Amino acid sequence: MLIEGMPLWLAQTNAWIVAPDGPGGDCVLIDAPPDPAAIVSRLQHHGLRLVALLNTHGHIDHIGGVGTLVHESDHDIEVRIHDADKHMLLDPLGTSGMLRNYLEDLDLRPPEVIYGIDDGERIRGAA
Repeated sequence: MLIEGMPLWLAQTNAWIVAPDGPGGDCVLIDAPPDPAAIVSRLQHHGLRLVALLNTHGHIDHIGGVGTLVHESDHDIEVRIHDADKHMLLDPLGTSGMLRNYLEDLDLRPPEVIYGIDDGERIRGAA
């Protein structure tokens, strides 16, 4: 098993890579700060294939990299967020306040499919 935290972007927000079978397998990313290049670099370093993105909440420092990761992938990535924060993922610029000034060069289009996640829900076999 591989679990690796990466503090990224202005707020040094933690993104977590979780790969149950370790390097070379599938992985889940918990939160995607607006630094998708660093995330992709770590995934490549470990030879990992991102299959799911789980967002703890919808603040821009946790979801700013989602659009880029999803739209630049060559395969489907399951995306989950609590229903109460889904609007933030659908409109990251409109809900990011003054931080919108730091979001240039990012693909902020929302994923085509966004699944909900409830407090305390257990997720198995994402994607």
